[in-house]
Amino acid sequence: MAIINWKDGLEEAKKSKDEELNQACQAAILSGFMHEINGQAYWFSYDYEAQGNFRDGRDILKDGIVTEVPWTVRIGGKEGSYTRIPITLEDMNELTLTIMNHKMNHIGKYRDFLMPLVDGAITVDEIEEITW
Repeated sequence: MAIINWKDGLEEAKKSKDEELNQACQAAILSGFMHEINGQAYWFSYDYEAQGNFRDGRDILKDGIVTEVPWTVRIGGKEGSYTRIPITLEDMNELTLTIMNHKMNHIGKYRDFLMPLVDGAITVDEIEEITW
């Protein structure tokens, strides 16, 4: 019978928790975000396809190829009804800031708050109590 070092079990639990939290962080980023335009709150998708659409939309607006692009959003939240709205360069610049904040807030939660808890844990039970 092999003897298992308790430190190995703790380190394995930390590694597993890091992977779990990393995946939760990615899922939170990809799930989308809220942004207000002209006094109306909209939910914007931010999955991989939407990320490409944001890059493309920003490029053609920035280059002056078009003055607005039609965008699919949900009114009032993730479960709201779909609608299409025009996005201008000014709107896109504001969206770019919202997107960066959306990403940085989730990454900060993961890296600056949760992972220090994991790193500082001294038992597997402590690690298991840490959730996204």
